[in-house]
Amino acid sequence: MTGPSIRDRTLEQWLAGVEGLTTVGDAGQVRSIMAVVAKCTQELTDGLAVASTEVKRLTDSTAQFNAQAGRLTEQLVKLNRTLAWATWVVAIGTLLVAGAAILSVVNAPH
Repeated sequence: MTGPSIRDRTLEQWLAGVEGLTTVGDAGQVRSIMAVVAKCTQELTDGLAVASTEVKRLTDSTAQFNAQAGRLTEQLVKLNRTLAWATWVVAIGTLLVAGAAILSVVNAPH
C-alpha cells in the first residue's frame, strides 16, 4: 500500500502524523518522518522558486532603472554644457554693454 503523494497533504497534516512517535519507531513511523522531511524539502523548493523568480524580476527592473538613469544623466550633462555656454554668452554680452556704457560716459562732453 502506498501513502498519499507528498503534495497531497499540507505540512501540518504530515506533522500531525508524526506526533507521538517513540524513539524506536516501526516502518510506518519512519515513513511518516521521511514524508515530513520530503514535504519540508518540497515546500522549501517551491518557496525558493518563487523567491528566485522575484529576484530575477527585481534584477531586470533594476537594470532598466539603471539604463534610464544613465540616459537621464547624459541629458543633464548636455543641458549643463548648454547652460554653461549660455552663461558665457550672457556674461560677455553684459561686459560689452557695460563697456559701451562706460565709454559713453567717459567720452561724453563735460
